[in-house]
Amino acid sequence: MSLMMVSEKLNELLRPPPGSGAKLPPLLTDASASSRTIEALHHFHKGPAFSSQKTVRIVMGKMVQLAFETPFLMHAIIGAATTHLCTLLPDNKAYRLAEAYHWQQTVKQYSQEVSTSITPQNMDKLYSACLMVSMHSFHQETFSPRSSFVFSPDPTALTWLRLQGGLRYLLERTHPWLPQSMWWATFMESRDPDINFDDDRAGRVGLDSDLADF
Repeated sequence: MSLMMVSEKLNELLRPPPGSGAKLPPLLTDASASSRTIEALHHFHKGPAFSSQKTVRIVMGKMVQLAFETPFLMHAIIGAATTHLCTLLPDNKAYRLAEAYHWQQTVKQYSQEVSTSITPQNMDKLYSACLMVSMHSFHQETFSPRSSFVFSPDPTALTWLRLQGGLRYLLERTHPWLPQSMWWATFMESRDPDINFDDDRAGRVGLDSDLADF
């Protein structure tokens, strides 16, 4: 697929659904908007977070393929990549605006899909988007141990935890079809009894110095 075809397909997928009444801000429709979207997709595909995990890397490739027929999943992918680009280029207003738009569309369209139907045909699309949203819930603009949810009286501080229940909801409703999922091998790896999730390092080893001091 040529770069021009990719750009046209992305524009088609990511424009607001007909009848939604939504209008894109100028920064998301100007001449450079398409190049930023392609840049974000490339950034996601080359993401270092997945490079060392072979099975996850394979699934991520399949996820990008699915996204080319699934607007809410493509929005999630572009949103995730743009969030990371925002951390690298915090003063870029266009990225900030794109990040907000793509995550807003992800949540809106994903919610509509979940409430309409969950089938063997769309379960991988839903799993993928759900995992992306769950990962995004851990993102923080700034980090301070003192602002941790542990010390916060604000009930919304636990939103990240409640969001993790989304995948369980999907798994419960797709249980008979799970072995057909492209995520099956990855899900089953997490159930391997030989995997050690404990960190037995002593003292401050591996801890952020500010967190250790705190």
